[in-house]
Amino acid sequence: MKKLASTLLAAACVLSTGAGSAPIARPTEKCTTGWTQSLYAGFDSASPLASQIVEAVRNPAANPDLAFRLWNPVSAQDRLSTGFGSRTLLFNYAMPQDVEQIANSLRQDPEVQFITVNGNACFATSPAPRIMTITEYYNASLGHYLLSTTEEENQFVDRGEWGPGWIRTGETFQTYAPDYCSGHARPVHRHYGSNSKGPPSLFYTPKGEECGYLQNYNIAWTYLDTTFGAYLPVNGGCSGAQKSVFRLYNNRWMFNDSNHRYTTKPALYEAMQQLGWVGEGVAFCLPPIQT
Repeated sequence: MKKLASTLLAAACVLSTGAGSAPIARPTEKCTTGWTQSLYAGFDSASPLASQIVEAVRNPAANPDLAFRLWNPVSAQDRLSTGFGSRTLLFNYAMPQDVEQIANSLRQDPEVQFITVNGNACFATSPAPRIMTITEYYNASLGHYLLSTTEEENQFVDRGEWGPGWIRTGETFQTYAPDYCSGHARPVHRHYGSNSKGPPSLFYTPKGEECGYLQNYNIAWTYLDTTFGAYLPVNGGCSGAQKSVFRLYNNRWMFNDSNHRYTTKPALYEAMQQLGWVGEGVAFCLPPIQT
């Protein structure tokens, strides 16, 4: 199959074949809300464990127990000796694993001398944040809404490759890409409805606990990727000049037909509830962008 950059195409292929993306071997209880997917771990330089770890990460099948104990990092780099009898390894983990939980777990391991979550270094003058325009679509035959996050995805949906009947509603919002050094917006995690009995649906959240629940306990949703950046609500709302994005749910899980709608308009949020959709409050907050 021809490789396309569009993540919507990847989701469509998974839904059509019924096959999910490769699962994380040891998922954390929640998804990351931070900026780094790596940490440093120190081991006794005289112990053969560090070399065994590097080999286990390169080839997990050779030592699956050790790879599992380390939360299945995707790579491990030997940083050699740092003095004081320690040997340091840099572990890199896949999204959306929560590195903070992994670090707290490894701190309990008696053979780990120290754990440090990799910090983020930014230039003195950070680049301007990259602005993204999020476009809403509606499918009248399904009664479903969809958010498209890039122009490439827009073209994919417009061509009918996500299925027939999708039209733009005219509703859009703008936000930052999830980049620490320019904008500080948190990553928004995207899931797709993987239940083959119903039509495809996409779900977005920056909330670690919510994402983790879907990843660990709800087989109807499969983790796809991170899409755009946003801020976490504080006490159910947004602060300062941030703009609230409200989430609505059609409450049709019993028909394998779950779908969500996202809107920045309080009046539209109220109107959808009058049509029977369940209001779920503020899903995330947008930066104050002037265009």
